[in-house]
Amino acid sequence: MIVLIGFIIALTQFNVFGDVGLVQYNHGVCGVVVMILGLLQPINAILRPHAPEDGEEKTTLRVAWEYYHKGSGWFAVLLAIPTIVLGTKSLPNSEYMQIYQITYGVGCWGCLLLLIGFIFYDKKTYVKEEEEEAAPLAVPVKKDVDVAE
Repeated sequence: MIVLIGFIIALTQFNVFGDVGLVQYNHGVCGVVVMILGLLQPINAILRPHAPEDGEEKTTLRVAWEYYHKGSGWFAVLLAIPTIVLGTKSLPNSEYMQIYQITYGVGCWGCLLLLIGFIFYDKKTYVKEEEEEAAPLAVPVKKDVDVAE
């Protein structure tokens, strides 16, 4: 909901579409694409075809949905980076432009690295739990022991 409010504020309070062909216009177009793709993700999740049961194959619709969902999500994330760069290039005071660009660059790459690290950690934890659930329970084997007297 906060994202939608921010998007509405950006569209109503800033005139980036007035100067066609300039940095601000390109920033506005890229920003609208990123925001629309981001806002469509929850709707896309609601329309998701059900996953196949064990032993069944994915339907063509499910495969197409997965490609669209993942592809549009990653496209939005990657397009956000040049959108932010274009936004920093349109700052009215050029002496702060490089500081903002470096700060946003470090912030974006830092967040992206944290996200990738979390994804790999989460996947490793999930795979480990799956392996533990699939492993048969260890049953102690009782051996007959001859005791020499």
